[in-house]
Amino acid sequence: MSLMYVRSIKALRFLFLGMLCMAMCLLFLMTGLIVLHVSLFVYTPWTMATKMLVGLLCSLIYFLAAFGIFYQIFSSERWLKIFHAERLTEDLNTNHRRAGHLHEEAVSKDGEPKPTE
Repeated sequence: MSLMYVRSIKALRFLFLGMLCMAMCLLFLMTGLIVLHVSLFVYTPWTMATKMLVGLLCSLIYFLAAFGIFYQIFSSERWLKIFHAERLTEDLNTNHRRAGHLHEEAVSKDGEPKPTE
């Protein structure tokens, strides 16, 4: 029990450090993007329509990039790999299929139990 407690504290510590690093990276990224766009829109001699079009295109690109990155980061396969649970899910799927196969053998096609000999 105490080993589980120590492991949970270690896991929570890594989780907190990961979240802190992600927050700092997000802060720096947002600061850089804001400074880039403010300087781009203030100092370029473009018309207002061109600036709006460039801003919308940049927003679309950022949205699609964020969606792709989040899809990759939060995919269930990646998390199973991170926590080394791939073999466990394979074992569970195998046991589930085996139990289903045994159930099919014990029950006839109309759903009634087969008589035992």
